[in-house]
Amino acid sequence: MPKLVTLNSGKKTASGKPRKKVVYDPAEEAELRKIGKGIARLIVDSQISTERFAYENELGKGHLSRIIRGQADIKYCTLRTISKGLGFKNVASFLEAVL
Repeated sequence: MPKLVTLNSGKKTASGKPRKKVVYDPAEEAELRKIGKGIARLIVDSQISTERFAYENELGKGHLSRIIRGQADIKYCTLRTISKGLGFKNVASFLEAVL
């Protein structure tokens, strides 16, 4: 389960609160990176840019980039969108290909 921790950088949000960062368990972090690398590989194999893939599947390109780098916790709906965009019939077959 990811944890939200306060950063000691001294930077604050627009509302003046200290910035926070999501920190993952090392095993979760490794799995997110593995999923992200698999997504990147499948996008490259489909001969489309990540920016174009994001646009065509109504994903934010920054969000897709964070997913590919393993820096975002992925919602099921997002996994479904990505899997359909890559031509998979369901999330299970997509995850088998990625993992």
